[in-house]
Amino acid sequence: TGVIRFYTHVDNTCAANTTPRTRAILCGTPPPAPLNDNCSAPIALTAGGVYTDNDVDGTTFGATASSQANPTTCNGYSGGDVWFSVVVPASGNLTIETSAPLAGGTGIDTVVTAYSGDCAVLNQIGCDDDGATESVVGFTLLTLTGQTPGSTILLRVYEYNNDLPGSFSISAY
Repeated sequence: TGVIRFYTHVDNTCAANTTPRTRAILCGTPPPAPLNDNCSAPIALTAGGVYTDNDVDGTTFGATASSQANPTTCNGYSGGDVWFSVVVPASGNLTIETSAPLAGGTGIDTVVTAYSGDCAVLNQIGCDDDGATESVVGFTLLTLTGQTPGSTILLRVYEYNNDLPGSFSISAY
């Protein structure tokens, strides 16, 4: 069975509620979960020198809540997360950034939480919400320093409050 979400919009700016409003209600089968919906199946990112070297599109459409513990320092987690991984380069330093999708559109308000370890025992090593300079929508810019070269970092990406799923672009450099 699928999950059906209903959203209510309250608008108290209309004088005597005389202005008609039109709202769309989507019915049907919910979208399938993305391939990287679970920590055990992250999409591997390749660390580049700059953002545009290896940026890829991702989506939270159809994403579900992970069984791992909620992030401890970033706010807005309400499920609907997707996972990525990246191998730490020889410098031990990485920047993780999100922006508008390569395929077009404005993107979503992303939050990224970074972990060392594996899906059974995650150690949160950083997170960011709205740190990118391109903050029209609320993109992420997370800098990690002093990491172990060759180790794998797991990245949990979610839309703040999980109330507007959508697409984004992500890169590690």
